[in-house]
Amino acid sequence: MGLGKKWADVQNSSAPTIQLHLLAGRKCFKFPFFAKPFYVVGNPKMTHRFTIIERIISITLLLIGAIELYILVTDISTFIEIGIRYKKFQTETIPVFSIIKHYHLTALLSVSTIIAGLILLISKKSGWTITVIVLLTNCFFVFIPYGGRHTGFDSNNEEYFVKALWSLFFLSLLFIMLLKPIRQKYSPTYKKYLTAIAITALLLIDRAFI
Repeated sequence: MGLGKKWADVQNSSAPTIQLHLLAGRKCFKFPFFAKPFYVVGNPKMTHRFTIIERIISITLLLIGAIELYILVTDISTFIEIGIRYKKFQTETIPVFSIIKHYHLTALLSVSTIIAGLILLISKKSGWTITVIVLLTNCFFVFIPYGGRHTGFDSNNEEYFVKALWSLFFLSLLFIMLLKPIRQKYSPTYKKYLTAIAITALLLIDRAFI
């Protein structure tokens, strides 16, 4: 009886507490900050400012992905139209393999950008990982020549400034996603970091050699 009363006093006290989230039963209990329970889940909530920033990033990714997908479809349509007009191939012999080889990575990246924006918008943990992959890939994507070909891209190229700005834009979004308040919300593990780096490396290798 005495222990029960003491525990009730601790619960009603103003001492700092942390939450213990038990997966079985989905019940939450409060413990004093010095109790250090074995399994702690339930990350501190982000401030209103970071919540707004997260929403802005998710909507930005949705818009960028949608625009990239629209441009991609337009490019493929134009490529097919020009090929048929100048009789490079017939309607029955459209080079599907060539189109897939040339545009598959752009299609994958644009669709992944849309998915990242959607999942991040509903605050799913997988949204953080996909967003980091998309942002990290976009940081380096424009600097890697397609299929290892030389594109004439150098410091004197007029496109250099635009590509550099594009890369810095995604780099700044990546920096925000790695800030402590957002990391605390999604609790990324070392495995997620390694997964993001590995997938990004594969995509860039695809860009350079395939």
